[in-house]
Amino acid sequence: MKQVDVRIGFHTYTLACADGQEGHLQQLADEIDMRARSIKEKSPRASEAMVLVMTALMLADELYEARQEAGMLHEKLAMGVTLTGNGEGMPPIPSAGVVARNLTMAMNDIADQIDAIVATVENR
Repeated sequence: MKQVDVRIGFHTYTLACADGQEGHLQQLADEIDMRARSIKEKSPRASEAMVLVMTALMLADELYEARQEAGMLHEKLAMGVTLTGNGEGMPPIPSAGVVARNLTMAMNDIADQIDAIVATVENR
């Protein structure tokens, strides 16, 4: 296990991750930090905990929408609908297995980050 220092909001957190995942963890933390700072700019009176909760809710909403979209794509593929793009030189849409696998990995990463934020907020 590797230790990675990430900055979210105005604090640095030391998190553990699997070997080779340091860059990915840093990218996720940077995304959360960017979103949290954006929320703080729009709501300067919001506490740090509230900013992190709002950030987590935004990410959860995106996760929900991605799951809905994946479900619709899965249903279309199950009905035999061919997903080939829009006919204007667009490449074919990846197979349901590839989409589901990529979405699952992304959703798991987001869920892990939300869990880490919640744990950090709860420990304050």
